Amino acid sequence: MFHAGLTNFNKFVNVEKRNAGHIAACENNVEIIKFLWRVVNFDFSEKDIDGRIPLDDAKFFKHDEIIKILDPLSSSAAIS
Repeated sequence: MFHAGLTNFNKFVNVEKRNAGHIAACENNVEIIKFLWRVVNFDFSEKDIDGRIPLDDAKFFKHDEIIKILDPLSSSAAIS
């Protein structure tokens, strides 16, 4: 998808409004989280239908490495 020219990964969601960030956080997929953050400048502040962001999912499943990546990003998003 990325190499095909897709530039806004946030607009692709499932019926629960969960995007790639939500799924990667739930599945503990650190490489996808890093790719979304570093390469495509993903917005991790998007909420699903339950009002949860990817950081909430990482905390719920206790995925510590993803929490370390997403927590500072969420803090800076709340400030800006």
